[in-house]
Amino acid sequence: MLSLSLAACGGSAASVSGAATQGPRASTGTSDGSAALQQAAQSMQAASGYAFTSVVEVASSQVRVSGEFQAPDRIHEVVTSPNGARAEVLLIGSVSFLREAATSQWHRSSAASAATDPRTAFSVLKQATGVRRSGVRYLFRLPTLATSRLLTGGGAAGPGSGMAVLADHTISSLQVSVSAAGRLVTVSLYYSAIGTAPPVTAPSGG
Repeated sequence: MLSLSLAACGGSAASVSGAATQGPRASTGTSDGSAALQQAAQSMQAASGYAFTSVVEVASSQVRVSGEFQAPDRIHEVVTSPNGARAEVLLIGSVSFLREAATSQWHRSSAASAATDPRTAFSVLKQATGVRRSGVRYLFRLPTLATSRLLTGGGAAGPGSGMAVLADHTISSLQVSVSAAGRLVTVSLYYSAIGTAPPVTAPSGG
């Protein structure tokens, strides 16, 4: 979804959620859940839309992004940086818009893509290994290639661990913890209104 940008936690644009500071650990009594996890990821990729909240935590810094996605290529999101500053972004195809805080007016952005793509996390799950199911929770590991796709702008990332919570063959939440540039990074994502989220429309005159 976004390729969740670690640069955000340093003060520029990106993504974000209140997650634990250590990666999830597998518990006893688990069973293999690879097929169910992949099916849920595919369902999310095929969804007509959903609402989402993402949080990226690095040390004491946190960046939060909340918004809506509408297939195939429309995203509305509000980014809250560590210092509390907010930015509102619309991505309609390859055209992006930024809302000016002082006037609340939308302006077309010169950036090729000011928003991030919330579907990135689902494609990254295709590389999940060691998937273990414990109830509705699915614990897994991600290789460096996968975490590098999920985290951009934060220096070299290593392998990571994660946990997905499934509901009705979709993903309701996803958490990944990884060490990047010598710092522990936790990315948490929450999904709701799957298939029923409000449409994302271009601003008037856009």
